Amino acid sequence: MSKLALVPFLMSGLLCAQVAAQATQQPAATDATKLATVEGQVFNLITKEAVKRVDVQMFRTGKGSVGMMQAAYSATSDAEGKFKIENVEAGEYLINYRKAGFLGSGRGGFGMMSAPTSQTVTVKSGETPSGLKFYLTPQGIVAGRVLDEDGEPVQGAFVMLMRWRYSRGVKSLTARGRETTNDRGEYRVADVPPGRYFIQANWYRGPTAPQEVGGVRMAYVPTYYPNASDPAQATQVHVTAGLELGGQDITMRREKVVKVSGKLLEADGSLIKNAVVGLAPTEATYGGGWASARVDAKGGFKADNVRPGNYYVMVTRMDGSNERQSAQSIQVGDTDVDNLTLQLQPPLEANGTVTVEGEKKTEVEFTQCWINAELVGSGQFGGGYGQVKKDGTFHLEGLLPGRVIVNASCGGGERESYVKSILVGDEDVLGKEVDAGALAAAGVKVILRTDTASVSGTLDVPEDKRDPSKQPRIILIPTDERLQRAGLIDYSTLDQDYHFSSKAVRPGEYLAFAFAEEDNSSFDDPDFLRVVQSKGVKVKLAPGESQTVDLKLTPWPEEFADRLQ
Repeated sequence: MSKLALVPFLMSGLLCAQVAAQATQQPAATDATKLATVEGQVFNLITKEAVKRVDVQMFRTGKGSVGMMQAAYSATSDAEGKFKIENVEAGEYLINYRKAGFLGSGRGGFGMMSAPTSQTVTVKSGETPSGLKFYLTPQGIVAGRVLDEDGEPVQGAFVMLMRWRYSRGVKSLTARGRETTNDRGEYRVADVPPGRYFIQANWYRGPTAPQEVGGVRMAYVPTYYPNASDPAQATQVHVTAGLELGGQDITMRREKVVKVSGKLLEADGSLIKNAVVGLAPTEATYGGGWASARVDAKGGFKADNVRPGNYYVMVTRMDGSNERQSAQSIQVGDTDVDNLTLQLQPPLEANGTVTVEGEKKTEVEFTQCWINAELVGSGQFGGGYGQVKKDGTFHLEGLLPGRVIVNASCGGGERESYVKSILVGDEDVLGKEVDAGALAAAGVKVILRTDTASVSGTLDVPEDKRDPSKQPRIILIPTDERLQRAGLIDYSTLDQDYHFSSKAVRPGEYLAFAFAEEDNSSFDDPDFLRVVQSKGVKVKLAPGESQTVDLKLTPWPEEFADRLQ
């Protein structure tokens, strides 16, 4: 099924929800000879020892939609790491396995996104898939202390691990976990996947009020390990599977800050009261750097600890139990910004419809569709988000002014579908930037089709060369750059026989790759795509067409090897 680039991560989250929500189901089959028994064993990836008491859940993948999974089965591995699930109907399943102390079992920013904790298995009628091997990756741990400039412990600081990621060609630092320091200034981040990270500390609860030092206003700022305010001067840490990396102490930095003060007005010129102003850096990082202030009874505000740079002014207005947000961009220089008057316009709103072109119109479940408008150049602030109603209508709320890219995704129903086009007026904006005001003025029309294509095949790896501890994935990347920007990349996994199948692909031309390991965000990096495009197998799919493609493993480019770890 064609997916947005974020769907592999969403799949894991949805799967987790399924595990929590569904009890084990045993189908009421009338012919026991058509049922199968699935047997397997779970190992520690590093020690290769068997792992006992692993929770194993088995879900039918059902028409390619995780949210519509059927017939869950479950088991727990024994002292030898073995499990057996009986009375399994034929079909394709996703087997999910997890245990505390291994990746995918924790909370925070890692959790389901941390490592593969599931595997595709094809069950044939009356057969017994056996000899299946699953590998759990021991979690990494990063620990240390946060200290102030005098070497005293900092209590209540937020500590985040951050990695470079790409989204629609924009490189940004993305936080993958967060913990809070205790009274000794200690932090401990668990469930960390292998990789290279920046460690950042933010002292939100400390004495953030600026102090005059030699006539210059200074304040504590977000600090990267060991003592840098900019990642370019920071030291990355390398976490390997099962490593507990201690002693990563961060000394908070003080730097020059300025004051931003003024008043806030509604669109009609009236004062905004009972609100909170947040100044968020416009660069696409999730690394904090926010400054905030309360709005007083006269509509005035004053933020004392703002670093020079470009910001979005985020205003949250409290109306009883409701919160409304507005945003406007400002530039802050090296001197105080006084008497700033911001007359905020309310967030834009847009209405839209989802329709199905061609036959089988009634077999698409619109309530499984969602629409959002992502603000270009900022991973922090989305735009509108709307859940589609049963009649195909939706309402986008919270659109921020500026250039956006509209995304749509649908799953479920009797038939798979794909997004053919997203119309704003007469223009197809799928994968294109469009002004948010145009959405509000003209509305949005999403057109689906159900004549999906499919690709299946086998990854050509001799059985004696197959490594069950690694799970190669098949990636279909559109050759059309517009569709790449739309995130219409298709992912599929291999079953136990190294077969793969993508059953609901948007017709078009693709490059097919099989990576043993990959950095998912690199597929949004134009530089990476330029390097690997000559290594892909070209696949051209007509509407409704099914093709068989056999692939070989694609080596990950050496110049991007640091992205794997």
